[in-house]
Amino acid sequence: MNPVLQAALATWEWRPSVLAVALLAAGVYAAGWVALRRQGRIRLAAWWRLAVYLLGLALLLAALLSFIDVYGALLLFMHMVQHVLLLMLVPVLLLWANPFPVLLYGLPVAARRAVVRFLHPEARFRRETRRLTHPGALYALYIGAIVLWHDTGLYNLAQGNGLIHDLEHITFFVAGMLFWWPVMGAAPRIHHPTSLAGRMAVLLLCVPPHVVIGALLSFVENPVYEHYLTVPRLWGMDVMQDQRLAGIIMWIPTGMMYIAGVVILLARHLNQAARRIGSGLDRNEIEAT
Repeated sequence: MNPVLQAALATWEWRPSVLAVALLAAGVYAAGWVALRRQGRIRLAAWWRLAVYLLGLALLLAALLSFIDVYGALLLFMHMVQHVLLLMLVPVLLLWANPFPVLLYGLPVAARRAVVRFLHPEARFRRETRRLTHPGALYALYIGAIVLWHDTGLYNLAQGNGLIHDLEHITFFVAGMLFWWPVMGAAPRIHHPTSLAGRMAVLLLCVPPHVVIGALLSFVENPVYEHYLTVPRLWGMDVMQDQRLAGIIMWIPTGMMYIAGVVILLARHLNQAARRIGSGLDRNEIEAT
């Protein structure tokens, strides 16, 4: 086996707390998926939704337990890959599967009823959630988390403290899930209503902060994070090469992902509009005969 591949496989850290949460999320989803399939509700429990959801969980485990996390302490660009996974790819995949209805049916009946009570239109929880999930607030939380954890002092502190490092990961994942929730239109739709234009706007507004941070890392002449001056270098990559690659990842691929999101939202909207127009024409033709 290739030594690099062998080392990568050997670095997996099987943390019980992370595994327990992932297994619980997978188990509840699987139970709900089977229950809905038995009821004939195939659209909610489609095979592709199961595959996308499990892929999201797998990437979450890879981001937190695999060589990505271990090498992130030694290579800044690998840490950026981890951030992209936690902030973007994992939340998008999980929410694309629209998991809430499936997870709900995976719960015991008593727990399911309790959740439904919380989400009732007259429930205080629902009213407060609607108030707190304004697109501007979720955007500020999302970008704020990115800017905060890329501050030099806090970044170096997180690299030297396991608890703070875990808090960083939790912050990224939670901020990512909250931000992408209304953008993806996933259930439960108890968040503040956001128009298509609003969803496209918040995605486009995510590009400039990433460009600024990416350009800073790419073009400054000195290392930004002192931590990487104190660790062994890997693969013949010096600190500045590592930092420039991290900046490029922060700048170009992430920016392209947000723009791709805008294109997908617009394409989906046009497709739905075309279907509505088509169905209307069909009805008119039937009425005319």
